[in-house]
This record gives sequence, structure tokens and C-alpha cells, in this order.
Amino acid sequence: MRIPPTEKNGRVQTSFVTVAIMNSDDKPEFKLDRNDVSICYTRSQGPGGQNVNKVSSCVQITHIPTGIQFKVQDTRDQNKNKEIAYQRLSDKLKYIEDQKNNNDNRNFRNDQIGEGGRGLKRRTYRLREDSVTDHITGKTCRWKDILRGKIELLS
Repeated sequence: MRIPPTEKNGRVQTSFVTVAIMNSDDKPEFKLDRNDVSICYTRSQGPGGQNVNKVSSCVQITHIPTGIQFKVQDTRDQNKNKEIAYQRLSDKLKYIEDQKNNNDNRNFRNDQIGEGGRGLKRRTYRLREDSVTDHITGKTCRWKDILRGKIELLS
């Protein structure tokens, strides 16, 4: 608690904080399973002369579980186009997975803290009075006991 320097009547400023306990496990590195991919080779389109007409350097890659497709004809080399297509597909799938994880984390956090409004408060800490009140259980204990790790006094 503090008294702001601009406060003339000596009123104490109060505030609150929300706390969410999140899982800190590192996410496993995303790995594209090449068995889930179908590859189709075709002739490129556009300028390129005789090479375009006789070499199937264009690569179309499809991720079977999601149906995501990439068609790459950036270079004249089929193998380079294939690697570019794999990289683009892998990046896209990783982005989708990250978005899903972010949404899951956001929902998990919101389930814990709700809107964070004053009406949802769990405990009140009164340092001057050396007391902590749990509004869910209705129990009160000394602040010093909580500092010593005796949180079970509030349950």
C-alpha cells in the first residue's frame, strides 16, 4: 500500500493483481513427417525456354492430413524446388501449431483468472493489520504465517 504524493486527504491507494500458473514445459521442436506428404512433379509454366517444355522441375507438395498444398517452380532444379516446398510446408504447419498452442494457453490463463475484476478476488492482504483473508473459504490468518509457507491455514 502507498499514499500517492498528490493525495491531500491521506487516503491509501489500493490495487490488485491477478496470478495465473502456467506450464513452463518447453514445446517439442516441430518435425514434418515426410510420410504424410504426397509429391507431384510437373512441367513449369512461364518463361524458361526449352527447359520448361521438357523438364518436370515444378514440384507440388500436399500435406495429406491437412490438405495444405504448395507449388514451387522458383528454380530450374527439381531438388531445390522440392526442398523449398518442404520448407514452406513445414513453416506453415509450425505456424498453425503455434497459433493453436497460443490459443490453448490464452484459454487456460483466462480460465484461471477470469476477467480479473475486483468481484473475483480470492484473498485480501492487509499488511498493516497483519492479516490475510481468503474470500472463498472465509478464513483469516496472520500475514507472517503465510510468509512462512503456511498457506494451508486458509484452506
